[in-house]
Amino acid sequence: MFNKKGQVTIGILILAFILIIVGTVLISPIASNVEGQRNTVEVQNTTITAAATVNTSVEFLGSGFVGTVTAQNATTAIQILAAGDFVARSRQAPITSGVVTNTFELTDDGVGWVGAQINLSYTSEPDGFLTDGGSRAIIALITIFLALTIGIIAFIPAARSGMLDMFRG
Repeated sequence: MFNKKGQVTIGILILAFILIIVGTVLISPIASNVEGQRNTVEVQNTTITAAATVNTSVEFLGSGFVGTVTAQNATTAIQILAAGDFVARSRQAPITSGVVTNTFELTDDGVGWVGAQINLSYTSEPDGFLTDGGSRAIIALITIFLALTIGIIAFIPAARSGMLDMFRG
């Protein structure tokens, strides 16, 4: 009465179709999140106001610094502060909040910049950045294996049903 083999085949095709749709929908957001976790970002002209006195830190939230920070006058955008005129620091808050706090402090040599609008440019690690190189490699492999799994899920029912026989000579 009932063709159990046909029901199983239809069930497998429907399951494969659903898995392919879900995998295709999920691969895009996963791949875009991987990009932010693997690559540093160039931050240009973040404007802050220097403290009213030297050796006083100004805190601002943002992404952590990597390497050197370039500071210039925000109003003229011409005069660049010398490296000895300021100190820029970046620190990760306790793991519970995970917020990165950056500080900018004028040294005694930067007395001419007290209270000035200053543009900061730097390379940063965005939120969620993986500092460990092994982790960055593995997160990329997750996306690759998801794509391979979607391909295998599409290929196996087609191979089992004999659809690929029409391509044989």
